[in-house]
Amino acid sequence: MRQPLQGGRVALHALFMDSALDVRSIEERAARGAPLADMADPAAGEIDRKLVLAVTP
Repeated sequence: MRQPLQGGRVALHALFMDSALDVRSIEERAARGAPLADMADPAAGEIDRKLVLAVTP
């Protein structure tokens, strides 16, 4: 499936953690409205890594 991209950049996030989370837990974190970079909980051993890519036609 193709999605139109707006702007010249896209950010990819990878969330690394010591224990598995289910989809509902991730959805609850996203529903709080915090930025993606704040979804990781360092106290629980979680790390967020972000990669920003340039979008070219």
